[in-house]
Amino acid sequence: MINININLIPLFLLIAVIVSLFLFWKKAVEEGFAEGDVWDFCLGALFFGLISGRVYRLLWNGALLEGNYLNFFRFWSGDIAYAGALFGAGIFCLYLIFKNKWSIYKILDILVIPLAAARTVVSLGYFVGGFNKSLSFYELVSSLVILLILVLLSSFKVFIGFWGILGFNLFFMHDFVFSFLRSEKHLVFGINVDVLITLAFLLLTLIGLYKRVKKLGFSKVFSLIKTMKASFKNIKNPFKKKTKLPGAFVDSVRESLDKKDKSIEQQEQKVKKSDPYMNRGRLRSNEYLDDVQEDIGKASVDRSSYSLARMQIQVRRALAKIHLGTYGICEKCGKDIDINRLKAFPATTLCKSCAEKEENKSPKS
Repeated sequence: MINININLIPLFLLIAVIVSLFLFWKKAVEEGFAEGDVWDFCLGALFFGLISGRVYRLLWNGALLEGNYLNFFRFWSGDIAYAGALFGAGIFCLYLIFKNKWSIYKILDILVIPLAAARTVVSLGYFVGGFNKSLSFYELVSSLVILLILVLLSSFKVFIGFWGILGFNLFFMHDFVFSFLRSEKHLVFGINVDVLITLAFLLLTLIGLYKRVKKLGFSKVFSLIKTMKASFKNIKNPFKKKTKLPGAFVDSVRESLDKKDKSIEQQEQKVKKSDPYMNRGRLRSNEYLDDVQEDIGKASVDRSSYSLARMQIQVRRALAKIHLGTYGICEKCGKDIDINRLKAFPATTLCKSCAEKEENKSPKS
């Protein structure tokens, strides 16, 4: 009887690469990137990821070469260090992003789910391959949870870069924790290099998230929280009543709301530019009347920003419902909203009766 030992980890690595490349390519092309540029990105990241991952592995375990330097190219053995591959692929991707002047936030949004899927497949490979069964199981479950969270929520429009940065934050938090638990440690002067690399990437993504939120302003954050709240509320029950509205009507509403959303963003930019407090020359004048006019102008800008933020929240709540298939169903009573009301107020999420009740509850000004 012949015993055939098959190393499953390289097989799962190959599957992970194929899955992630396909998902990234598909999404990037949908977002308007040229196919040639997408292939450059994918193949370059794959090449530099494999090389740096292999180099990193052999730096700590030169015995894998078995005295033959050609063994460096035995990628099918599965001996590729994740931290090294991440570093090499990451550096190449950043180079290409800056070279082509792409939006790094948009790339992160496109990349996050393919990478989450790849990580889940690799974790499955380590578990099935019997590599540290208990730890591999926890890594698999946590990777799967991260993937599900991102898949469920990524369809909801928040702002460019949010889901990407959030996803990478989750990745590196996950890696940071598990780098302490793994039996194999790469130490330099008693310091675990894997921990340092994941910590560095984690800090970078946290800084990126902070800068993005700061740049967009608190009105956007407020909109984000409201959108997520509406999303979670609907996700709780996947068997919730679905819309009976004609598909063509829903598509037209989606298109209309998307345009409205973009229009609001443009209006927000104009309002911000009109903020007198943003005028650098304002400090040169100490006139009392100038200060009064600036305060009046600032109050007007704040009112406009607040109004636009509330409008955008409502638009994105409606878009979230379209994504979930519950558009046209009152979020209070669960009854169908009259189609004529939807035609008049596409962003509404309440039927006429519930809307009137909400208005009556509001404090009279």
